[in-house]
Amino acid sequence: MDIVTGYRGEPHVTSNDHQAFNYGALGDCILPVGEKLRGELITATELRIYDGEIIHKGVHSRVKPGTYDTITLANGAQNMKRIDLVCVKYSKAQNNVETSEWVVKQGTPTSGKPATPSHTNGNVIAGQTLDETPVFKVEYNGLNATVSPLLSVVMSVSELSSRAGKTPYALAMGNYVVGAGGTSSDDINIYTIPAGIDLNKVAVTVTNGNYGTNQIQMISSYIVQGNRTVHVKINANRIVAWYQVNYIIWYWG
Repeated sequence: MDIVTGYRGEPHVTSNDHQAFNYGALGDCILPVGEKLRGELITATELRIYDGEIIHKGVHSRVKPGTYDTITLANGAQNMKRIDLVCVKYSKAQNNVETSEWVVKQGTPTSGKPATPSHTNGNVIAGQTLDETPVFKVEYNGLNATVSPLLSVVMSVSELSSRAGKTPYALAMGNYVVGAGGTSSDDINIYTIPAGIDLNKVAVTVTNGNYGTNQIQMISSYIVQGNRTVHVKINANRIVAWYQVNYIIWYWG
């Protein structure tokens, strides 16, 4: 066992220590900073990658704020399809110098379904000295090209905390019996939303509590903006026995 964040009387923290922590906490991802490595095809042969931060196999690399990198791509071919991968390449030389750079893994043109080109999937934190993490996929259809990002942008801890505080909760729940002495309407008013509740943050869940006897399905639910009432539409023409509309009104404001 080695201590990383502790004093040992001599320099001891390595890049691999940081890489292991980064990879365990974040995996391969784009950090929510700057332009988030936004990719833009300027032409079919020029990809511009704007500033941002990336974690790849634990390595932290970046395009500095206010700058961009330019990637040169190969032309497409008439009536042919191709897939290229734009990867961030990590390498470690024999003198232990580590570098990261963009590389293009060019696919094979075909008139059929193109295959994704291979790349090196290295285990950096285990000591492997080469890795190519795909960041963009460029698809060619003839001379035309489109680019798609392959890594997710993770949320910051503050954003996660903010979203966790907006977990939906139940405003109301209950049931209505339809048929056999209950309501016979095909449009049931199940709840009135109190004033102050944002109607754009309300969701309705409904089920048939007696589906085994009367296999009727709910058609839809909706909210009348004027009087703030929640309604459920059912197919009254299919009633062959009683059934029960169970509902929950959710709010995440």
